[in-house]
Amino acid sequence: MTAHEYLGQIHELDIQIRRKQEKARKIKESLYASGISYENIGDAKPHNTGDAMGEAMAKVIDYLQEIEDDTAHLIVLRIEADNIIGQLEDEAERRILEQHYLFYESIEKIAEDMGYTTRTVYRYRNSGLEKLTFPESCH
Repeated sequence: MTAHEYLGQIHELDIQIRRKQEKARKIKESLYASGISYENIGDAKPHNTGDAMGEAMAKVIDYLQEIEDDTAHLIVLRIEADNIIGQLEDEAERRILEQHYLFYESIEKIAEDMGYTTRTVYRYRNSGLEKLTFPESCH
């Protein structure tokens, strides 16, 4: 896995979490509209009664567990990436990698904020990526 791919998985995982949150929210809205209370659905899975409401509640619980697991993984990735990027000696490389991979800012926005051309930001980004070293546990 390249440095770009490794750091890019942070944003991808964040997107997946947001999609699952939206799906869970939509199902909860449907349950609420049906007059079903879902306040305590995180406590235990409902019995498999075969009804649509029970299945919907079970799906929300599944999404909530997946979101929790994914969020824990995202936190670990962010901390690892922040520590690895933080080891770069060049301030511009470090700032660009942080802004792009940890804060999801576009190269164009970074260039504007830093007063660089986009070509210069890409150059710094690429040179910073080449200098990153990942522990084996990160792959």
